[in-house]
Amino acid sequence: MSGKNSTTEQRKAFGAAVSGALTDAGLRISALFPIAGSENPESARRAANSWLAGKREPSRPQVMAIEELVGVEPGELSRHLGWLPIGAPTIVDAELAILADPGLKPIEAKAVIAVLRSFKIQ
Repeated sequence: MSGKNSTTEQRKAFGAAVSGALTDAGLRISALFPIAGSENPESARRAANSWLAGKREPSRPQVMAIEELVGVEPGELSRHLGWLPIGAPTIVDAELAILADPGLKPIEAKAVIAVLRSFKIQ
């Protein structure tokens, strides 16, 4: 099984974040079953486990429901899947976009910015 738009690493990070949020909220994995959208308890359990294991990406409405269930701000869990949080500003400046890239370490971002600046006409 695979996710829709996310990488394996993103799905695993999402699963870990959901697991932690469930624990913080004092909930068990079974709290996710109604969100899984199946009337079959076994199917719901498999779906929830696949999300936590990083094997599958839930739908956007399911992620929003999970965020609401565990009481976190919109975008707090979905950002792990590479989604922009609701209300996130559009980044129009290349340097700000580079600095905001979660895949780059700060030193790497600075190096990319230095290369970008070297191409700018004075």
